[in-house]
Amino acid sequence: MSHSKAVKVLLGTLAGLIAAAILLACQIAGVWQALRADPASVFVSQYIGNGETGERPAFGDSLGAQTVTYNGAEYRKKQNVVTVLLMGIDWDGSEQRADEGKRSDMTMLCAVELDSGKVALYSLPRDTRTNVYKVSGETGEAEGKAYETKLCHAYQMGYIAAGDEAGARNQMLAVRELIECGGQLNIPVEYYVSIDLEHLPQLAEALGGVEVTLEQDMKGVGEEGETVVLNEETTRLYLQNRKGVADGEMDRQRHQQQFMKSFIGSVKKMGAAQAATRLFPQLSGKVIQTDLKLEQILALADVIDSVENVDDIALETFPGPEDWETLHDPLLGKNTDYFMMDRDILMEEMLRLYYDKK
Repeated sequence: MSHSKAVKVLLGTLAGLIAAAILLACQIAGVWQALRADPASVFVSQYIGNGETGERPAFGDSLGAQTVTYNGAEYRKKQNVVTVLLMGIDWDGSEQRADEGKRSDMTMLCAVELDSGKVALYSLPRDTRTNVYKVSGETGEAEGKAYETKLCHAYQMGYIAAGDEAGARNQMLAVRELIECGGQLNIPVEYYVSIDLEHLPQLAEALGGVEVTLEQDMKGVGEEGETVVLNEETTRLYLQNRKGVADGEMDRQRHQQQFMKSFIGSVKKMGAAQAATRLFPQLSGKVIQTDLKLEQILALADVIDSVENVDDIALETFPGPEDWETLHDPLLGKNTDYFMMDRDILMEEMLRLYYDKK
């Protein structure tokens, strides 16, 4: 190919990319303005259940009772609450780890009230003992057989059977059955965002870095009270290290929440529309996997953008070390340490998060 022809091809390609970028910007601007008036319009709920999936007629409609009676009090389910399951996947990209199966090292509920603009991040301990389903390699759907094992094994079982999407859906199912407290509540977990923890620095860099203030000394990260901008090396230490910190797993959960809160602060500082355009290429590639569409991301980003102070975002965890027991794990074939969820506390917390007392 001649030099002049190569230049023409390059210019043509560049012009095409510019045109595509302009069209995307116009589309985002137009969609965003429409979503600000009615953010719930882009959320059509899907029921993720044991071997079945079906669309509901409209977002906010309930598959079960709208009211719950607990300890003599009646509660009504909140409308227009979107739940996104945030998952940090423990995988370093190696074939050896892929054969072992990916696990969700971070599992966090992000509950967004579209009407009030309230946002809550609720961490679920990865080692929580709960029901986890076997997944069909043919359909990618959960089968009837369930194991009482660790919550983080749900993604692993789905991934080994049928890949990342099956892993995410199986994790969503395990979380839903856990937080619905034996079927007493109706809390659809309908959307997910998962990221291999190895790629978190790329996500942070897309927003100009994530700044956190350390609550205690962390080797390789910084000292107590120091405000640091997490880089590629320190992000993984901050999010995954549970050794050498005062409260082990619970401290790690708080670090994960603080990272997400600071990440949301970066989104807010940049503005919803610009942040969505910056993140969408990441959402479309290998860094992040999600079932959220662009217009849904824009709607959620706009709600987050409306939060006046990032400190208003609720960070919730469950009680700590005294709730651990060593029990036999049917998948591992040996004893292991479990976090034993207090069912009464879980019921009260989920009622507070998803229901209003009448």
